[in-house]
Amino acid sequence: MFLINGMKAILVMRNRKPSKNYYDDEDIREIPIKVCPFGVDELVKFGLQTVPEAQGYFIVHRLCLAQKGDQLKFREKTYSILKVQGAWIFNRVEFNVLAVK
Repeated sequence: MFLINGMKAILVMRNRKPSKNYYDDEDIREIPIKVCPFGVDELVKFGLQTVPEAQGYFIVHRLCLAQKGDQLKFREKTYSILKVQGAWIFNRVEFNVLAVK
C-alpha cells in the first residue's frame, strides 16, 4: 500500500533468543527491509503521536519485527528505534511507524 517506492534498509535485531546471559553481544540478526522516511508534518496527518527526542520517522511493513531498542541502518547511518506505533486502518494494523534517534 505505502511501500511502492520503498528504500532499502537493514534492521539489526539484538538479543532476541531467550538466554541467561544478559550481556550477550553475539546474538545479532540483520534483516533487509524496505522503509519510507517522512517528516513530522506527515505524521500528524496520520493522526499519530510524535516523540520529542526523535530525529526522524520511518514507515515499515506491518509484519516487520522491529521493537524498541533495535537499530536501523539507512543510507550509511545507524539509528536507534525509540518507539514503534501501529497505524490502524479498517480494524487492523496496516503499517508501523518507527520513531528513531
